[in-house]
Amino acid sequence: MERKSRLMKRANRVLISSLIFLVVLLNSTSTSAGTMKKERTVVKTGRVLVAKADPFKPFLEMDAQVARNREKLQALPLSPLLRYPVDTFRLTGIGGAHGSRMAVVEDGKGRFYILLTGSDIGTRNGRVVQIHQDHVIIEERTKRSSGQEKREEIKLRLHTGGQEGRP
Repeated sequence: MERKSRLMKRANRVLISSLIFLVVLLNSTSTSAGTMKKERTVVKTGRVLVAKADPFKPFLEMDAQVARNREKLQALPLSPLLRYPVDTFRLTGIGGAHGSRMAVVEDGKGRFYILLTGSDIGTRNGRVVQIHQDHVIIEERTKRSSGQEKREEIKLRLHTGGQEGRP
């Protein structure tokens, strides 16, 4: 009996100290970088008002320089196909059946990429429109200064062994 009461007291102490720790952690307004204002929303649950931190607000505020660098990185195209103009790519192969053809292009650095109908390519919003047996048609859409949209079709022809100039 005495052992149970000791265990209960110990469990109560652990529970109380854990609750105190959580309250102190949630109510602290200073960080190692300085003091920050915490915005809290008040939610009415039953009869008790509970203050909760905004879950969508970042924990640390970024300074302006870090935010600008992040924006620059996000502005870079994700695909290597979007980093270079269309005329720098060379069509090296086409495969597949009529409905599901794939094309292989090589960039100036010797890297190969697979193109499907609808793939984005080039720095001027190019898109693969059709893949034929011996060429690929790419449509680039650019806006003129007058605000009109200009469409330009570019054909990438398949290079055969005789056209390469390599032994």
